[in-house]
Amino acid sequence: MATIYADISSALDSHLSSFATTNSLTVQWENKTSKRPNTTHLRQSLLPVESIQAELGDTGQDYNQVIYQVDIVVRANDGKKELYTKADLVADHFARGTNLTYNSQNIRITRVEFSPLVFDTDFVFIAVSITAENYTAAR
Repeated sequence: MATIYADISSALDSHLSSFATTNSLTVQWENKTSKRPNTTHLRQSLLPVESIQAELGDTGQDYNQVIYQVDIVVRANDGKKELYTKADLVADHFARGTNLTYNSQNIRITRVEFSPLVFDTDFVFIAVSITAENYTAAR
C-alpha cells in the first residue's frame, strides 16, 4: 500500500519539529485536539496540489506536488517584528533546494512564500507556504 502523502507530510512535519524544538516553539499539529497556546506558536497543514503522470508507459513515474503551510501565530497587538522574524526563520529552515527523505520518499522544496497578515479576535498570523515535490512509482 502506497503512503505517498503520509510520507511527504511526515518528512515535512519532522523538519518543522526540529525547527520548533531549536526555537522553543509549540506546534499545533494538524488533526490533533489541543487548545490553542496563549503564546507565539506554529500551526501546520498539508495541502496536496497535484499528482500527474511524469513519464509515459505503465511504469512511468508520477509527479506529486504539495503546499505545506506553516502559520506563525502571535497574540494581537504585540507588534509585527516577532511575526516577520519568525516567518523569515521558517522560510530559511525550508529554503528552496532543501531535500528531505522519509520511508524512501525523497522530497524537494521548490518555493517558499508568505501570505499577508491575517487577523482574528485575539491573534494575528502569517502563513509561510512551502511548495514541495517528489516523484513516485506510477499508481
